[in-house]
Amino acid sequence: MFIVKRLLWSLRRALGLSPTQRTFKDLRTRNVRTGDLAALEVFGHTGFLHTLDYARKVSSLEVWEIDATKERDLRRNLPQAKVKIGDSFDELKRTPGRFDLLVVDNPVQVYGDHCEHFDLFPDIFRVAKDSSILILNIAGNPWPRPDEAHLARRRAFYKTDHPENVPFDRMIATYRNLLHAGGFELEWFFTRRRTWATRASYLVLKIGRKEPLDSSFKPMPSNEGARRKVPRRAFLPALTYPLPHLDWESAEALSYHAADQRVYPFVEMFAELASVAGC
Repeated sequence: MFIVKRLLWSLRRALGLSPTQRTFKDLRTRNVRTGDLAALEVFGHTGFLHTLDYARKVSSLEVWEIDATKERDLRRNLPQAKVKIGDSFDELKRTPGRFDLLVVDNPVQVYGDHCEHFDLFPDIFRVAKDSSILILNIAGNPWPRPDEAHLARRRAFYKTDHPENVPFDRMIATYRNLLHAGGFELEWFFTRRRTWATRASYLVLKIGRKEPLDSSFKPMPSNEGARRKVPRRAFLPALTYPLPHLDWESAEALSYHAADQRVYPFVEMFAELASVAGC
């Protein structure tokens, strides 16, 4: 099963259809120059899960991981990255680095003394540049794997009486308040579904410091502007592209239109296969 999962993951990655790759396409449609970003992966694991999907799309990459047994795989999978082994929560308090892109692939559960990404606030703001993008892993609604400890933490964090099914506007209000308290404003946001089985998603937050620390600060472009043109054939049903004949251009177009909420059967079928395998 492990081999099947890795094969499905690798195939999805090769076709440019992973949720991470599609998220980066979403960013580029908002005129974010991803190739200029200094990125931080807060919970690196081995780097295979999703960091490989964007490692070569950013200017620089730093990866933190608490488990020293993962270091060898991390360095093999991400040879271009700066790898730090240690507690990410402690590292946030002491690192001198600041980043344009903060990627938090947190477990969507209680782990040790922590739960989801809740305890990263407010320390994560000290490593964010004046104009930054914060990507969080959030639980879907309704969350299919509740337990009392997890629900208690979600109830306190989101300040809700329904922690198993937190309204999205309640989530955004919570992050907006945290940002405001940390000296930032929320400029725009979007979500990208990661798994269908658990309904976990990326929440992508574009944030800007209210009083920039860097005198040379230049804000990232807004999401205004023309969208990319896509090949006319991308408007045909995806199943007209048999897998052996699916080239890079059409794969990118399919991914782009999935991001544009025009979801085609092939994309859905592939995502479901990957999620069944635990992707």
